[in-house]
Amino acid sequence: MEGPRMVFSVTRTDDGLVHVQNTVMGLRGQHHVHTAEEFGRWADGAPDRGIGPVDLCDIQELRAAACDCGLAAGEMRTGR
Repeated sequence: MEGPRMVFSVTRTDDGLVHVQNTVMGLRGQHHVHTAEEFGRWADGAPDRGIGPVDLCDIQELRAAACDCGLAAGEMRTGR
C-alpha cells in the first residue's frame, strides 16, 4: 500500500522565477524558489541520493504576476 503523496504547486511568476509549494494531504511543507533552469534540475531530482525525479502528475502548474513570499531564487521556507 502506498502512503500519502506529496503534491507540488508550481507558480511561474512574471519575473521568470518558479515558486514551488509542497503539500501532503493539504498540509503545507516547504516553499522554495528556483530560476527556470534550476527548477528543471530540481524536478530531475538526485536519484543517486534517493531523491526524485518528480512525477509530472504530482505537479500542479499555475501562473501569477508575483508571489508574496519574499523569497529569492535558491531560498526556502518551511511551512509557508
